[in-house]
Amino acid sequence: MCHTVIDMPPDTATRLRQLRIEKKATQDDVAAAVNVDRSMISKMEKGKPGGREVVIRLADYYGVSLDWLLAGDGARTPQIASNLPPSEIELLNAFRKIPPDEAVAFFMLMVAASKRK
Repeated sequence: MCHTVIDMPPDTATRLRQLRIEKKATQDDVAAAVNVDRSMISKMEKGKPGGREVVIRLADYYGVSLDWLLAGDGARTPQIASNLPPSEIELLNAFRKIPPDEAVAFFMLMVAASKRK
């Protein structure tokens, strides 16, 4: 498994702390839920890099979308669209089969490409 690190921009660190406070959870609670040390949660909330797998687990734990957590883009909560064309459904289903550590890299690539003009 790849243990790639994701930089935590200040806004992402702020969102992580905000989510934890909204959930009325301690850093120990969050750490236990996503299977890391409390120090990792503390570091990420201060803007230090975190592992891709941890970021995915945090998004799942808080029930937020990765794009919102990492970049503040899109809907805060994951949306399920029932009116997607077949090609987009196929893409989504393929994406869901990618291992989590690779999915974040692919996702970040797609976000960056979509912002090019």
